[in-house]
Amino acid sequence: MPAGHQKKGIFCGREVRILKFGTRRTGNKEDSPCDEEPFSDRPPNPLSMTIETYTGITGILRPFREFIQGLHLQPGDQVVYYGCTGTCTPFVELLAMAVRGMHYEQVFVPYLDETKARELHEVADTGMQVSSNAVSVHPKVMVIMGGLAMPYMPVAKEQVRDLAAVHREVTIAGVCFQDMFEKAGWLDTVHFDLLISAIIDPVKVTKRT
Repeated sequence: MPAGHQKKGIFCGREVRILKFGTRRTGNKEDSPCDEEPFSDRPPNPLSMTIETYTGITGILRPFREFIQGLHLQPGDQVVYYGCTGTCTPFVELLAMAVRGMHYEQVFVPYLDETKARELHEVADTGMQVSSNAVSVHPKVMVIMGGLAMPYMPVAKEQVRDLAAVHREVTIAGVCFQDMFEKAGWLDTVHFDLLISAIIDPVKVTKRT
């Protein structure tokens, strides 16, 4: 999909920007995004990226699902979400719902404390939920939630960078609202392969008087 492509979603007035950073292609289908593979030495240069703009909840979930599909992970590979307890958790469960049928192990890590990692599983008539099942962490994909970049959070961008280095060759996706990673100055340190930033503005509140 060309940079700057506009696609309508189901919730008008909410812009979702998708940034895909420097990639190399593998395989024979040169025009297929499923043949893209992230550079191991991700360049921080913001010019080495493409930008796509969507709207609505589907504008968050569909590009995320397509990106994960394009990595060609194996059944049982881990997609690990790192975020704040409480505030990030509902969005993690929403993202997990988008890729629930791909047979990957999905895991939630509070903040960056992998000793507290818990399995995400599907609950009938409810959706994806964080369970009480402890798991060991060996991610193929790290999904960094924007809540970690909020002011006063006990997480520094350098800690995220260093954790990604420990896992080696891991793909990094970021999901945030209101351009939080950019505003917090994380883009020069955490080299995302995919960055989804949803803009929710304005927020309409109607009350009966």
